[in-house]
Amino acid sequence: SITTMDVAIQRPVIVTSSSVDKSIRVWNFLTGYCEYCKIILEENIKRNNINKLTNQKNEKIKLLRDYSLIIVAAILGAIAIHIFSNHAQFAPIGFDGIATMLSETTKLSFYLWSLILNLPLIVLGYFFLKKKYIFYTLLYILLNALFVFTLEHVECPFLDPAITLNEFQMLDTGIRVIAAIFTGILLGLRTGIMLKIGASSGGIDIPACMIARKFKGRNIEIFITAISFVIIAISYFIYKDFLSVLLSIIEMAILTIFAGIAQKDLRNALEFKIVTKHSEEVKELKSDVKSVKADVSDVKDNVSELNTKTTA
Repeated sequence: SITTMDVAIQRPVIVTSSSVDKSIRVWNFLTGYCEYCKIILEENIKRNNINKLTNQKNEKIKLLRDYSLIIVAAILGAIAIHIFSNHAQFAPIGFDGIATMLSETTKLSFYLWSLILNLPLIVLGYFFLKKKYIFYTLLYILLNALFVFTLEHVECPFLDPAITLNEFQMLDTGIRVIAAIFTGILLGLRTGIMLKIGASSGGIDIPACMIARKFKGRNIEIFITAISFVIIAISYFIYKDFLSVLLSIIEMAILTIFAGIAQKDLRNALEFKIVTKHSEEVKELKSDVKSVKADVSDVKDNVSELNTKTTA
């Protein structure tokens, strides 16, 4: 018996399916012949259902893992900013540094400035970037603000600013350098975690991603580094201390190292060679691939060798 049926518009073809014999048939109604028949075995149906359930389970596990990593990243960022950076009197790189300096010169807390600076970029990025990237980044920003707020208001002796500054001598140069190192470690791990799940911690990363999307193949790290050094230079006029500038540079160097460690194998280079008689066509194809550099040289028998290095 026929369960469902459909008719082609431009061809004399009818497609039927049956739930009785698990078949799909293509009929030519002009000739009356069955041109194609596919019997779907019960084992295949069960296998497909199992694969579908497995994929759904894997998606849920991946989603749970991503949310857990975002929470961890938000906690690391809050600890780095509130416990180490604020008390060591220096500005970390990125929008964290801008929010830190603004909270230093105004009565508003860091978490409020973080929201004020990042939320407009989130709205702007919504129209240009992937929705998953924006959602994960927004979730991080909100959780980070919540954790910083909690640390600022929690009643715990070792988090009290007065005790931290006086009893543990956070203003001592050696202790401030250690604080800058730990800030770099924590923020580096946070940045690496967010990049690994396809998101960011907000700030400069959002406009940088929009620039990278608009101008494919451009090195956005140069843009991020330039902005970071501008923020570091401005911090001197806020803290009136050259050591604060050096601490920011130390923090940036440590952050870069640990962000790479957290990402593990995401930043790999793949090098391959293509030998072809159609080098011009291959060169045109490579323009559609991000961050590809090609060097074409003529070799014997009118064959061109294309040495290509791609950065993933």
